[in-house]
Amino acid sequence: MMDNEYRDATVVLLKDAEELEETVNQTASQCPGGAKLVNRIVAEKKFLQGLLTGTTVLKKSHVTSSNLKNLKAMVKCVSEVGVKNITALFQRFHFLEASTADADLLVRPPICVDIVANDGKLWIKVIARNVNSMVAALKGHGQYGDKSLVDVARHFKAVAKENLIDFQIPLILFKFAHGVPPVLATELQEMEILVDGELISTAKLELEPCISTCSVKTIIARNSQKKDSFDNGIVGDQETKLCKKANLDITAMICLVSNLTNGQTDFTFGQPVLDQQAVEERSNPALPVLKDFLKDKKLIACQTAVRNFTKIVETIGGENEKLRSKELLKQVTIVPDRPSQRTLNLTTSSKINSRAKILFGTGDSEMAVTVTANSAFVRAAKQSGVIYSVFHHEARALTETKEKSKS
Repeated sequence: MMDNEYRDATVVLLKDAEELEETVNQTASQCPGGAKLVNRIVAEKKFLQGLLTGTTVLKKSHVTSSNLKNLKAMVKCVSEVGVKNITALFQRFHFLEASTADADLLVRPPICVDIVANDGKLWIKVIARNVNSMVAALKGHGQYGDKSLVDVARHFKAVAKENLIDFQIPLILFKFAHGVPPVLATELQEMEILVDGELISTAKLELEPCISTCSVKTIIARNSQKKDSFDNGIVGDQETKLCKKANLDITAMICLVSNLTNGQTDFTFGQPVLDQQAVEERSNPALPVLKDFLKDKKLIACQTAVRNFTKIVETIGGENEKLRSKELLKQVTIVPDRPSQRTLNLTTSSKINSRAKILFGTGDSEMAVTVTANSAFVRAAKQSGVIYSVFHHEARALTETKEKSKS
């Protein structure tokens, strides 16, 4: 390929990049992490423009090894998964513990999952390599920097075991955009990795007739059929509802004992937030939904949650609210503060404060669904790759001492 041919090929790639950017802006830019995908396409487009303007010296490798092939495969897979089913794109997940029994993973770097779907329960890696290069890497004959996908799969499995979703290990699916050699598909399936891609034999490897692959669309559809209609907007699926242990945070306990949720809604309070909650409570009572979720579950709360809840009730609670709080705590098993390792690893910020880390982290360690109105913490943790099992309830305050007059 001569210089003019490189240039012509680059022009074609640039046109493809522009079309890909337009497609993503129309379909996937608003999904969680969609901006990351757009930014990668824009970066590739600028690089190609630089090749044409002479900003970067044009080489054969720039044409033959363009990132555009990977980005096209990613966009196609996003379309197959469906934006509504996507939890995150290019999400990093970390090891949680300080040691491992696997000598190959002593360095313990994080992984980047291309597509996280089904509320975090499905991790998808998109692979755009050609079949021959995958076979070469598998046999240890790949180019420098090429990593066997079996090693990649082992890494994914190890990280997944430490990042449970609803206390289950996420499913891992490798999506092969340009086919997969049967020998590799076999090894991955033996590792319990789902494989989506056309089986393509090579001159050196015969097709194994007993091997079959799955479809990412089928996996997504199967999970969608399991989705429970009791979706509360954060997790709320079948596994969450059926979990028999509920971790009450401070907001949940306040909601359970508040005068507002216990029938006293026909008051004005002289405070906009409380007056608005009263309006919401009259049209959409919080307690029936909350009690229905908590029915037949073991109730727990960590020491920090109980201590802070008790202090709040003693300070601003009315007599009836204080009585209800005592009755509630008789039904609650108080557990020691014991936040999970992945919670301790979260960087503290305005939305991820130390107290919330104790409350949510203890529920995580106890393998209990945390009942909360603190959606800001849940979203911030999710952006950092930690997806909690939670049930979200409407926020309600203690109101008895602020009841002024009937509305």
